[in-house]
Amino acid sequence: FNLGGNTGGTGGFVGDVTEVIIFTTKINTAQRLIIQNYLAAKYGIALAANDLYTMDNGANGNFDHDVAGIGRVNSTNVQSDSRGTGIVRILNPTVLDDGDYYFWGHDNGVLVAQATDVPTGVEGRYTRIWRGQEVGVLADLDIEFDLTGQGPVTAGDLRLLIDMDNDGNFGDETVAGGGVVSSATDQGGNVYRFADVTGLVSAASSTRRFTLGTTNIIQTPLPITLLSFNAFVENNNNVRLQWITAQEVNNDFFTVERSANGIDWETVVTLPGSGTTLETREYKWLDEKPFWGQSYYRLKQTDFDGTSTYSKIVSVKVSKTFQDVIVYPVPAKDELFVEFARSENVVLKIIDQLGRESQVKPTFGPRGASIDTSELTPGVYILHLTNGREHAYKKIIIED
Repeated sequence: FNLGGNTGGTGGFVGDVTEVIIFTTKINTAQRLIIQNYLAAKYGIALAANDLYTMDNGANGNFDHDVAGIGRVNSTNVQSDSRGTGIVRILNPTVLDDGDYYFWGHDNGVLVAQATDVPTGVEGRYTRIWRGQEVGVLADLDIEFDLTGQGPVTAGDLRLLIDMDNDGNFGDETVAGGGVVSSATDQGGNVYRFADVTGLVSAASSTRRFTLGTTNIIQTPLPITLLSFNAFVENNNNVRLQWITAQEVNNDFFTVERSANGIDWETVVTLPGSGTTLETREYKWLDEKPFWGQSYYRLKQTDFDGTSTYSKIVSVKVSKTFQDVIVYPVPAKDELFVEFARSENVVLKIIDQLGRESQVKPTFGPRGASIDTSELTPGVYILHLTNGREHAYKKIIIED
């Protein structure tokens, strides 16, 4: 398809596309400006005009993740309710005049509670910190956090922490100073709202930092427990999976899933979790029969109540050559399994000792192929594989 002003013939866009965003309606001028600032922060692109969010710059702390914003160009070009790609939604500004905007982004800190740098009365806060930027003057706004998959939450335990003096620390904030906001309300669907917040925009051109805290780290621990999930090749044949949790709440078990294409998944192992713990835990598991070539893994974590969440997808490549063929069982009887490095247009043949090709039809799968050998006469055969460029041969034995 063609992109660009000229969408016919060969006059459209020519180049590489990094991200495609599809809208269900025509975007207005304010929305377009917000999207431009989001993309500029995400990909480190300098805007020649309308660069309204500058907290993504290194000097300001690189708050360039999940950038979103609200704003107004005029009465017909307004965006007053935004969430973007993150868990924070900002909406309902009491005053939003022409030229007023509020943007926010985060530092990509881990979504797990830490017990340090917290105000009096707060037991933990997210390691992740957001930073906003006000353009013009707004009176107040509502801020919501979507805490889906992040453990049990009691709304009364939540605190919005605002770095009122913008020194990068939250431990010196107080309720009286506006840096600790309570009164979170449960909106349903794991969404919690702080209404009519003034501390983020009470000063003209405010760029204050904010995060979410809890007054009860056991009852409302604020965890996404997974700190990391990685896959490594060991001894050229195996895949080592490793993951680390910062803390776990009602964690029943982990399920490791594997895919040859990143779309179709199979379960390869289930391992017990640690229930509830505030300690860092490390898990390891060795896949001794990985797919050859490129493959993908993901981790599913399931709570005691059946709630489950998925990790990011990681990929790994086991560097097998086409000639590295594994055949089993030996000897075979009714079915033969053949593992080989995946390749396009692979042809499998079974040839008897007189050079005659047997009429067998292999069934190909992500690990190789299976062959119905129940009709073959017992004896010794040669298995021939070719992809048109390379050839591999294996001796096989068929028994009664």
